[in-house]
Amino acid sequence: MSGFYVMIWDITQSRAREIELRSQVTQDAMTGLLNRAAFMDILNDEIKHHYLKRQALALLFLDIDHFKQVNDTLGHAAGDELIKIFARRLRQNVRGTDHVARLGGDEFVVLLVGLDAERTATAVVDKLMAAVCRDAELAASHTASPPA
Repeated sequence: MSGFYVMIWDITQSRAREIELRSQVTQDAMTGLLNRAAFMDILNDEIKHHYLKRQALALLFLDIDHFKQVNDTLGHAAGDELIKIFARRLRQNVRGTDHVARLGGDEFVVLLVGLDAERTATAVVDKLMAAVCRDAELAASHTASPPA
């Protein structure tokens, strides 16, 4: 007797679910940024890497001034929208090698990696500050100022 037996499985759905679960473990649900746990893992790795390579890095902590007042006066939906706007502005104004995370509430952190000079860090910080300090137009037709 000769022949062969073939078994084929479509793992598309299970692979998609695996990817979704992995992102849920590493991403902040509201903003899509790294969450605190994922950021801490990356920070530890980057510190080791940069120490060995003798490269500089910078760690920036940011929060939204008067955020509680936004929540109290405009509501939590407006506060959530402001957090999303702030997160998007951070993500859009860093280099591709940098890492942005939401630690929780209105607290964010940015890790600038592979810095070759202080002026590189200063340029990125200036760009970030210009982006996040602009007023934000919220869907409820209220304007909120999100300075960090």
